[in-house]
Amino acid sequence: MRKLITRKRIISRYLCLVFALTLMLTGLPLEAVGAAEQNNTDDEIVSVAEETAEEISAEETAEEIGAEETAEEISSGGPAKEIAEVIEEDKADAASSLGTIEINQCFSYHTGINDGKQELMNQFAAGKKTVVMMKIPGSDAAGYTQAQAEQEIGDYTLEVYAVKNGVESSNAELSSYGEEGGFAVKIAFDDDCEKAGYYAATTFDNGPDPGTYKFHWYKGEEEIAEARTATFFETKPLNILIVPVKAYYSEKKEAISCKGDSFVGIDDKTHPWTDLRNSVETYLLDVYPVKEVNVTEGSELDLGNATYDLCDDDGMYNVWERLTKLQTKKKDGKERYDLILGFIRDNPGKGGTLAGYTYGKPANIITYQDSDMLPTVAHEIAHCYLIGDEYGGGMGSYNLRVNYTVDGYTGRDLVTQETFTTPGKFPKANSYWKTPAMFKKTVKGSKKNLI
Repeated sequence: MRKLITRKRIISRYLCLVFALTLMLTGLPLEAVGAAEQNNTDDEIVSVAEETAEEISAEETAEEIGAEETAEEISSGGPAKEIAEVIEEDKADAASSLGTIEINQCFSYHTGINDGKQELMNQFAAGKKTVVMMKIPGSDAAGYTQAQAEQEIGDYTLEVYAVKNGVESSNAELSSYGEEGGFAVKIAFDDDCEKAGYYAATTFDNGPDPGTYKFHWYKGEEEIAEARTATFFETKPLNILIVPVKAYYSEKKEAISCKGDSFVGIDDKTHPWTDLRNSVETYLLDVYPVKEVNVTEGSELDLGNATYDLCDDDGMYNVWERLTKLQTKKKDGKERYDLILGFIRDNPGKGGTLAGYTYGKPANIITYQDSDMLPTVAHEIAHCYLIGDEYGGGMGSYNLRVNYTVDGYTGRDLVTQETFTTPGKFPKANSYWKTPAMFKKTVKGSKKNLI
């Protein structure tokens, strides 16, 4: 494992300043420092420093220099204080020049609940495709090209080590996880976003095993990014049953099946029903923090009568309830499916205004021909795990226990359905936090849907 290499220019400057301070306090002329700087190369200065450190004990140095005298002089000003300030400035300059390592399984950042600021994510799913990336310095300048980015990263190296008991192991490099060689990619954000530019990136197709790892990024022998520590956790598989539903729409006065129709994929192309299982698996792996999604296709569910009218609240609830009864048990007595997704062809609700809905786990109803069908799948599944809606204009329904809002947000409490406005200055939200039991009692029991 490499060590952080400080630029020789900075090493030379620090050592000369330290020598000056030592000589000044021991009564030797400062001219000797100038002579040493003129007659020695940077490497020789480093060598002298190493020899000096070996030959002089810490106790002797403290006695000769006079720690109390040094502290007094620094606090009162003068050359010693100036030297200390220069050293701190160089340290700050070196830190500010380091890049930021982003670890990404869908997002690199999250919004902190305490202050609303973006924070780097540091908890991830083990065994899942992981991208590690860093913005190339200066790549957001006008006229910067892909060719320049690719040339720049030619000397870049990413090294990753396991951390156990706070110690990095040199035997834990992730070469066995299907690493794809470093590559440059342009990432465009809003014009005023500082993150826009070209990024150096490395992909681990299978991701790390469970554990904590430290990431180092080098250019040649110099560490050019602040080292990052991240923890990867084992996750349970997400087991899903998908079924086409023949549904009744009173406003159209007909029962409609979706199985023979096509859907719009995330690639904006049309696909047949036979592609749905694989599309759901792939999309959910991309956006959820799990390493495994297993989708099983069931037979069409015929709900083509007025009891299951998707233009009526009671009918919508009956469709959801019927889907929940498709749950089965495994030999160990545990439920076979985490989620049951029923696909209907056209939008439900009065006037056909909804893209999907649920009354809670395990069932969701998804509009098959909606142009954002796959994002709707992820959206509705999140409701099953007690996540609310991030709608504006007072239309959202946040579960403040798990998904807090930004300052001044107005919406509905997911649990009580009461209107609320988030207090100012990122507050203590305990008055809003509810338990899953209360959620089930309030939402599911009262037939209030989550859309």
